[in-house]
Amino acid sequence: ICRNERAPVMLKRARLLFAVAVVLALVILATSFPIGQLMQARSSAAVAATELSRVQRENRALASEVRRLKTGSAIQQIAHEDYGLVEPGQRSYVVMPRNGSSRAGAAAGPLGNHQIPQSDLVPSDSVLSPPAPSRNPGAGRSFWQRLVNRLEFWKAVV
Repeated sequence: ICRNERAPVMLKRARLLFAVAVVLALVILATSFPIGQLMQARSSAAVAATELSRVQRENRALASEVRRLKTGSAIQQIAHEDYGLVEPGQRSYVVMPRNGSSRAGAAAGPLGNHQIPQSDLVPSDSVLSPPAPSRNPGAGRSFWQRLVNRLEFWKAVV
C-alpha cells in the first residue's frame, strides 16, 4: 500500500522533470539555432534576386542597342550627328545663331552661351574630304602656288 501512495507523487515528479527537460531543450535549441542569420540570408538573397533581374533587363536593353548600332543607318546617323561626317559629294553646314540674338531659342541652344571665334570655324567638308591627289601634284607650279593651294581651306574661314 505504501508503494501505491508514492506512485502518484513520483509520477507527478517525473512529468514535472520531463516538462522541465522539454522546456530546457527548447530554450537551448532556440538560443543556439541561427534564426537571425537565416533571416538575414533570406533578405540578402531577395536583394540579390532583385539586382539580378535589374541587370538582366539592362543586358537585354544593351544587347538590343548593340544590334541597332550594327546597322548601317545607325552608324551613318551617329557619324553625321556626333562627328559631322557626310557622304562623298555632300556638304555639311553648321548654322550658328547671330550674336546678340533676341530670340529665346537662340540662347537656349547648346552653343547659346558661347562665343566661337571666326578662326575656329572650319567647313567640315574641307577637313573630311580633301581634294583627290593628281598624278603629278607639283607639275608646272611653283613652290608658292603649291603652298597656297595646300592652305586653301583657310579661305572658307575668312
